[in-house]
Amino acid sequence: MNRNSLVLAAIAGAVVLMLAGSSLYVVNQAEQAMILRLGAHRATVQDPGLHLKLPFIEEVVRYDMRLLSLEPPAEQIILGDQKRIEVDTYTRFRIADPLKFYQAVRNETNARTQLTQIVSSALRRVLGQVMLPSILSD
Repeated sequence: MNRNSLVLAAIAGAVVLMLAGSSLYVVNQAEQAMILRLGAHRATVQDPGLHLKLPFIEEVVRYDMRLLSLEPPAEQIILGDQKRIEVDTYTRFRIADPLKFYQAVRNETNARTQLTQIVSSALRRVLGQVMLPSILSD
């Protein structure tokens, strides 16, 4: 073999390895993956293991299947009798439908931001109608 053939074979081998590497993806046991073909949903994969995708055309978006927790910082709430209390909240959530989750918030960071706002708003609405003695007596 001459030198040009070796260089060409090395380049072809590198291209094949690059295509093979970008065609495979791994889904862990605690993950679920959504396959997007040119930005549109194609499939949802919940089985762990090695899977194939079309390189450069399909994108893999992974989401955690476990129970996730959200612990926003403590905040001061004004009660119905105008007394202030500091409230600490804790929220647990799970991504049940990756497609709906992707369409609504795209990623976990956006979901956490929206959940924090929802929990804070609900907390203020409910505690804004309650008097301090009723909280302390229960």
